[in-house]
Amino acid sequence: MVLVRPELLELEPSTNGVGGDNSLTGEVITHTFLGSVTRLKILGREAELIADVPTARVDSLPVGSPVVARVPSVGTRLLSLSEEPASDGPDPGDR
Repeated sequence: MVLVRPELLELEPSTNGVGGDNSLTGEVITHTFLGSVTRLKILGREAELIADVPTARVDSLPVGSPVVARVPSVGTRLLSLSEEPASDGPDPGDR
């Protein structure tokens, strides 16, 4: 699982449905006005994303439009989804 802050995703309209390296393609399914930023929910085949874009730019990314979301190499975190929980120390039952 990759964690990216919503304001770090770089969105642009998609003209050919191809994203390239470090990117995902999808469709804008909602807008939520938050003042100076608008939160967009993007649904793609690979993932569901939340992105915050400046409200002044939101007209170029209307609901229903195909977009490319570029994931920056800086500011992302990779999480392991292993089946076993991480241990913070000895098990209390081992006494």
